[in-house]
Amino acid sequence: MASSMEGLYTSLRTLEGQLGIAAVFAIFWAISIEIARRKIATWVKGQPWWPRALPNQISVMENFGYPKGKISEPDAIFSFVWIITMCITHVVSASLMIPVVVLGWEDAGQTGQTCFLLGTLSEVGFDIFDFSKCFLLAFCPRPFPFLGPQCPLKTFVLIGIFHHTTVLGMTIPMNLYYPKLEEYHQTAFALLFSAGVCYLSGQYKYMLDAKNDTDLATIKRIMWIQFVMNVSSRIFVWFPSVYTCLNTFYSLGDMTFFRGACCGALGMTLYNLLVVADATGALIKWLGKSSESIKKT
Repeated sequence: MASSMEGLYTSLRTLEGQLGIAAVFAIFWAISIEIARRKIATWVKGQPWWPRALPNQISVMENFGYPKGKISEPDAIFSFVWIITMCITHVVSASLMIPVVVLGWEDAGQTGQTCFLLGTLSEVGFDIFDFSKCFLLAFCPRPFPFLGPQCPLKTFVLIGIFHHTTVLGMTIPMNLYYPKLEEYHQTAFALLFSAGVCYLSGQYKYMLDAKNDTDLATIKRIMWIQFVMNVSSRIFVWFPSVYTCLNTFYSLGDMTFFRGACCGALGMTLYNLLVVADATGALIKWLGKSSESIKKT
């Protein structure tokens, strides 16, 4: 067992090893998600709350660039379930990072370090799969109807360009050259974990009936959770960590990393600000609602 862990850790310290493991994760997530989403979709469609959730899911999709009035129920179910499977990958990846985040790089030991690197590569693997899927569905969807509905350009830019390219472009280089950087650990964990919790709780929100006082109170608590977690991770963790990382690269004279990190940080910063703005708007909207006012609409 120890020799296997040693061999895995040694492999993770090389470019070839990381690329190989990222490819394995990409295949794993592709197979797992494509199998799971069909089963989850069947379950969702049969739930009594789905007719109530359907208009809300369609509204979210329209905000992401899907054509108004042309979103079918299967398309809405696909989008609803995609968010659930995305959350699962984020939570799994973040969970592997916990030993290093809690104990620090050195104190976590080889096992903790291996888990952290595997967690980052798990997310890289998911992004390889999801970026490829988004690209195909955005630019040549006809041969791939089994992958889902056509992806709007707006969605591809927000998710594929602002988010996925940062992860794909920076993670493996950081693992190879700056794996001990504490800000890297904190940022990777915070963004993944908060996204998993916030989006998953958001899907649960759709299952509730806002016309019911108890359910409405739960929805408002979810809005607070999403707001606090998004602001904490995407503002108070993200910006200081990015500054520290950029300053570290610049002070070491590592201009290749500095320039690459500037580009990656720009895309992810735009994405983070959009998420925080959305969470803020949603909180303000829901805090002003009452079950009686919702019944009248």
